[in-house]
Amino acid sequence: MNTKNVETEKFKWTTSFNLTTNNSKVKSLPNNNTDVITNYNINRVGENISSFYLVEYAGVDPANGDALFVKNTVNADGSLDKSTTNDYSEAKRIVAGNPFPTLMSGLTNTMNYKNFDFNFTFQGEWGASIYNSAGIYMSTASRLF
Repeated sequence: MNTKNVETEKFKWTTSFNLTTNNSKVKSLPNNNTDVITNYNINRVGENISSFYLVEYAGVDPANGDALFVKNTVNADGSLDKSTTNDYSEAKRIVAGNPFPTLMSGLTNTMNYKNFDFNFTFQGEWGASIYNSAGIYMSTASRLF
């Protein structure tokens, strides 16, 4: 959307606004729709492209300071075991977020006075998850490198 806010002989002010959404779901994959897993990302039918595929962090054990992780394993009755463990290898990875924003916008203002131009732009995005892979080296003392 573009607007002309003010237009005189010496001064002109215009505004431009845009808004867009991003919805990118995997519809199919080769090899009978087999998940494609690379490091901390997964491409799985029905999920967003390159979703984060991580062990679910559950906080810190107040008794000893160990990091806790949600097991996310399947119980004998088919339900999901949401109990916690301090053993990272006991926890199963889950789809934990989408690296792409669901909503993006921009707003640009342009002002002209005689022979001078002034522009400024605001932009924003909402809905994306952020994974700080550098933080894994600080979050637990027992991590093997």
